[in-house]
Amino acid sequence: TDTDTDTDTDTDTDTDTDTDVFPLAGHWVDPYASVHDITEDQWIMAGYGEVSLFHFAEVNSHEGYLVAQNDAANPWSGGLWSRFEWTQSGGSNWYCQSVFDAATQEDARQAPAADPSDPASGGCDTYPWTELLQDLELRGSYLDDWGTQHAITFTEWAMGTSLFYVTSYDNDAQTLIALNANENEWNPGKWSRFDWVERSEGWWYCQVAYDADTAQAAEDAAAPDASDPANGGCGGFGWTGLTASAE
Repeated sequence: TDTDTDTDTDTDTDTDTDTDVFPLAGHWVDPYASVHDITEDQWIMAGYGEVSLFHFAEVNSHEGYLVAQNDAANPWSGGLWSRFEWTQSGGSNWYCQSVFDAATQEDARQAPAADPSDPASGGCDTYPWTELLQDLELRGSYLDDWGTQHAITFTEWAMGTSLFYVTSYDNDAQTLIALNANENEWNPGKWSRFDWVERSEGWWYCQVAYDADTAQAAEDAAAPDASDPANGGCGGFGWTGLTASAE
C-alpha cells in the first residue's frame, strides 16, 4: 500500500531558482558606481558607459553559485560563459565573477571556487569580492520648487552649483550623510544630512544639517517633522518638493 509514497521525492529540482533562496534577486549598486539588476534568470550590469547581460543556465543557491551565458552583444567575452559566486559577510551580500570567459557551461561550473573567508580583502582570484549595496531610493534627476536642478546618485548629490559627496544612506530611515564639496559657495568642507519623505504628490527633502563639523555630528542632528512637509517641519520652513525631470 506504500508503493507511491516516494513518487514526489524529485519534484522540487527547480527550487534552486526560487527567489526566496536566491538573495541576489533585486536592484543593487556597488562601490564602483555600477548598477546591478538581478532577477531569477538574468543579471544586468551597467557602469562606465557599458551594459552587460548574463543569462542564467543554472542557479545553485545551496552552494552559492550560478552559471550564466554572456549575452552575445556584451562588450567583453560575448557568447562565452561566466560563473558567479556569492556569500554574505558583515550584513552585506558579496559576489565574485570567478569565471567570465569559459568556453562551455560545464567548464564554468567545474572552475575552482572562490574563497569566501574574507570577501572584503580578497579571495576572488587576487582581488576582493564586490559588495552589493542597497540602492538609494531617491536616486534620479529632479527639479525643486525653486527651479533648481538636482542630480542624485548613490555617490553624489549635485544641487545647482553645489555638490555633496554621499558617504552613507539609509532607505529605511530615509536619511543621507554627505560631505560638502570644497568648491561649494556655502559651508565648504562641512557635513550635511538630508532627510526625505514620499507623499502622494512626490518626494520632499529637508537638509537637516548643512554645516556640521563631522559626519557623526550631521548624523546626530535632530530629525525634522515630516507630518506636513509642504507647510513646515524643516527648521521652521516647509520641506523642498522634488519633481522628476530629465537631466
